[in-house]
Amino acid sequence: MKLTQFILRYPMGYDYTFKNSLYLQLEGLYNGNNSSNNLLSLDQFNNNNLSAENLFLSGFSFFSSLSYPFSPLVNGSLAGIYNVHDQLLILIPSLTISLQENLELSFTAQLVQNVDKKNAFNQNINLIYARLKKSF
Repeated sequence: MKLTQFILRYPMGYDYTFKNSLYLQLEGLYNGNNSSNNLLSLDQFNNNNLSAENLFLSGFSFFSSLSYPFSPLVNGSLAGIYNVHDQLLILIPSLTISLQENLELSFTAQLVQNVDKKNAFNQNINLIYARLKKSF
């Protein structure tokens, strides 16, 4: 008989679109994973089974997102995740530009910052992505 670990998962969120098309999303994420692993290790990011059932590496996090269409062709957003236990902050700014019908260019950055300055492991991981997308 195989025993599986039971982990509680509780997401709670709120979203709202203002009259000027500004979109706001706020969420609290609890997945019951109380591991004390180092969240700023690339190996830790790659070796965990993140899925819709396991949204983040550690127990409790806050998520927030703002999105705004600057024009019909340009949309910008800023998302952030704050992990309470490990004092980890992840910012995800994004810009999408419609170049022509069915063709868009987007830029996304993932900026990972350890907020706890007393932590001995203070490595920041910053990544920038560009994507050219053609729709059919």
